[in-house]
Amino acid sequence: GPSGQRLYVRAMNAMEATPVAGTDGARQPFWSPDGPSVGYFARGKLMKIALAGGAPVQIADAPDGRGGAWSSSGVIVFSPMLIDAPLMKVSADGGPAEPATVVQADRGDNSHRWPAFLPDGVHFVYFVRSTTDERRGVYLGRVNGPRGQADPMLFRSESQAVFAPSSDRDRGLLLSVT
Repeated sequence: GPSGQRLYVRAMNAMEATPVAGTDGARQPFWSPDGPSVGYFARGKLMKIALAGGAPVQIADAPDGRGGAWSSSGVIVFSPMLIDAPLMKVSADGGPAEPATVVQADRGDNSHRWPAFLPDGVHFVYFVRSTTDERRGVYLGRVNGPRGQADPMLFRSESQAVFAPSSDRDRGLLLSVT
């Protein structure tokens, strides 16, 4: 069952992974930008925990989370629900969560999920699930975008995109299954 899942951390030079106390039921972990903390979903909440020790902290409601990303500017963008919900944004320190995207249900879109931040800490990519084939794909959002405005599609895809940085910190590759 879900209660058997928990976070484990393994140093790159270690053989053994160590469990992170208090993370029972954890799913879909994602790193804080500088690495000392991890965000994740558990028991209907978006959570975070400092890996050096400390208790898990609830950040926001996420009844059925589908991915989160933590920006260098201290904002977490996350998918709170499997279906019919926009991505939400919230301070990593907590506070009110607000919509970060607009689901265009009238065009067949039914889910925004799997956000990933780009190096500027403002823009993020995410996957739009849609019953309209040509709408399904990877879109570009921004945490400070105008409210209520739909985001542009980057490319059609059947999966989310992952950003892989290059040696030049401001550049990189988007990897996706099309």
